[in-house]
Amino acid sequence: MKNISTSGRWPRLALGLMTLTIGGCTMHPRGEGRLRAAAAREGQIYKLAAAQHTPPPLPISPTPRELVTYALINSPAVESAYWRWRAAIEVIPQAGTEMTTPMLSGNLGLVNGSYSGANSSVGIANMGSSDIRWPSKPAADAKIALEKARAAEWQFRERQFALREAVLTAWNRLIAARAVLALARRQKNLDVSLVNLAQTRLTTGGQSSSGYLETLNAVTLLKLHIAALRRELPRREIAINNLLNRSPMKTILAPAAFPAIAPQRWTMAHLIRLAARRNPQLHEFAWTRRANKIQIQRAMMQYIPNFDLGAVTSLDGITQNFEGAVMFPIVRYQAINAAIREARFNLRRTESRMQQTKTELASRLAIDLVMLQSDRVQLAFFSGRLLPRIRQMEHFSRVSMMQGSGGLISNLMAQKTVLKLREMELDLRVDQADRLADIETIVARPLELIAKSKKGGPMPKAAAKP
Repeated sequence: MKNISTSGRWPRLALGLMTLTIGGCTMHPRGEGRLRAAAAREGQIYKLAAAQHTPPPLPISPTPRELVTYALINSPAVESAYWRWRAAIEVIPQAGTEMTTPMLSGNLGLVNGSYSGANSSVGIANMGSSDIRWPSKPAADAKIALEKARAAEWQFRERQFALREAVLTAWNRLIAARAVLALARRQKNLDVSLVNLAQTRLTTGGQSSSGYLETLNAVTLLKLHIAALRRELPRREIAINNLLNRSPMKTILAPAAFPAIAPQRWTMAHLIRLAARRNPQLHEFAWTRRANKIQIQRAMMQYIPNFDLGAVTSLDGITQNFEGAVMFPIVRYQAINAAIREARFNLRRTESRMQQTKTELASRLAIDLVMLQSDRVQLAFFSGRLLPRIRQMEHFSRVSMMQGSGGLISNLMAQKTVLKLREMELDLRVDQADRLADIETIVARPLELIAKSKKGGPMPKAAAKP
């Protein structure tokens, strides 16, 4: 018995080693831990289900920063992109783990109806339907999954900045609608006084009936315009509440005047450098391109043979059998070569899309800068020349009218011109704010930091140049 026990140590050791070999291990590529830690930090606000989120209270008259913060916390679209990122991270250990599993087998030997240890055996082998891959293959699969998870992170960042731009744009529209309504209401008060004056003149014979009706029609048209502006306000509020993911009937107050925007002095080259280093779409393409390159290497690894392993020992420990098999994939050369070409074509496709995106981003930046310059020139023209002249004309018309030498219609037309010009000025300011928000989205950086920045965040070398 002692000899049997001693000789049984080697089979047990061999079976243990075989189990570890066949069961394999999971490859964890460098950088996976940091990516998981970053995702965990980002997901603190998503610990509860979407329906149970309790975002911080939003003031009835919020600032743009408070609106953006509230929207980012409370947006289902942003949260969905976050969970897609987390799900992509969990693909890494799945891809880096051997596909095969240990399969135990055994047989019980009976001689003349009696148990025989020599004729009974136990064995272990990899699952027959799944070969053991060479370790470099699951390691490459794990790296591919890591790069795709990094790309998913930047899809999440892209969604954040897209929501930020949408909120700021909706906020600008709401402010403009309120400002135009305030202008129209002031204009209405002046026009009502003109109608009263026309009615007095009509009674005393100083105003013709046709002149009185023209004045009345002008005021009526202005009332219709004010009614349309009032209907526009709820639509703007509903639009921004939709972005904030809250009840559409919630009240949100915007300033009555559009805020002034300080002049920006960025150069096109500076913004392009920032976009090349920080733009989420370019980051996404850069990591996808790295995954495509590894995919080409992984496709070539299909020429590396897979293998099978197995071991059997008799229960008395006297007989041990080890077996192995190597699969030669050369007979599948057409399929392997096709997979290599497919991976190369996917790389070319990603590079083409990345180049197209760079061109589109540069075009957007150029258009934004040109339009910002045009808006500044037009605003300076409105504020410095046109509006003062129109106000002067309105003043002269009012003085003439009060002295009895001018007509009401000329005064009404002058006031309507002032209102129209102020609306055009507001449109220019809104366009200016929208262009700035678009620049922020492209360079993935708030306005107040763009002028100070000389470098962007880290980015793969593959995407470091525009």
